[in-house]
Amino acid sequence: MMIVDHGMWQIYTPAVLPEHAPSGAIYSRKVETGEDWYQYQKKFDGSTVVMTAQPLEDGSYLVQAVHKLAQHIFPGIWRVIEDTEYTGSDPFTDYNGYVYNADSRKIGDKYVRPRIVPPPTETETKILGVLDTIVTRLERLERDK
Repeated sequence: MMIVDHGMWQIYTPAVLPEHAPSGAIYSRKVETGEDWYQYQKKFDGSTVVMTAQPLEDGSYLVQAVHKLAQHIFPGIWRVIEDTEYTGSDPFTDYNGYVYNADSRKIGDKYVRPRIVPPPTETETKILGVLDTIVTRLERLERDK
């Protein structure tokens, strides 16, 4: 696997809209160079796999959109990466949901979302309080037999 990192992208509005652009079109440009995605994507010939990667809190990236045809993805506000040596038959399954490290230019393990347990609601807190009271009474009754 040979990963080429095409950098971070951002949403923008061109100073002059393209002549035949549909109303409501969304535009993305490369942060480092200002190149427009609709022009930039012409660099890809369909022989490689192009991917978007969403930044994660730890500084790594989560691979999201994956396709051999660059016009089938849109970078928006994410990073664009490319595997120039892909030999598999299902790039989406092989890459979607995996973690990309921009420093090493390597795709690692499948991402596991951290489980976030919300605090109990006011009703749940009341129910738990009542259950605690009941358990305490039962334990006292068992002890006093």
